[in-house]
Amino acid sequence: DDEIGSGNMFYAIADIPNALLLQTDEPVIVSMTKMENPINSKNVTDASVIAMAKKIIEPMVKDLKMNEDYGNPEDKGPVKVEGEDLTILDKGNGEYVVGFSKRLSFDSFTGTIFTMDKSGKMLNTVSRFTPGDFGYSKLLGIIDLNGDGETEYLVESGYYEGSGFILYNSNNGKLTEVASGFF
Repeated sequence: DDEIGSGNMFYAIADIPNALLLQTDEPVIVSMTKMENPINSKNVTDASVIAMAKKIIEPMVKDLKMNEDYGNPEDKGPVKVEGEDLTILDKGNGEYVVGFSKRLSFDSFTGTIFTMDKSGKMLNTVSRFTPGDFGYSKLLGIIDLNGDGETEYLVESGYYEGSGFILYNSNNGKLTEVASGFF
């Protein structure tokens, strides 16, 4: 660990003879203890679930403006919640984890992560809504890493110049880092 106080870190491993070769471009979590469930990163494509998530997010962004031309104030317009802004993962038991992340301008992002039920009711805030921030957080996957019944959230975190991966747990909208790396 080359950063004082940085916590758990991921490190890439060079070339290990007879190593397990994983044919994937998605993050892989490796643990010294057995993990009961794989990471869930399969985005829900059901149009009704997407519509319910948008219905929750749209009031949050109604007063926000975008600057699509990154720097031309005349091009500001209302924020539209589009499919590519969403990650929706089936948590099971009729619940979904919804991640919303959208770039507003060159160096400003908005987003949130929350859970909702199958009727479209927001149940819990995982990551509080940010109306405009220098950095972004994009939900990539969920997992119960240690089998304690609590969900951990794999998030791509970054800003306009770079990004990395953070594994979080959440308590009432406050994220706590479990591990991070590959920045």
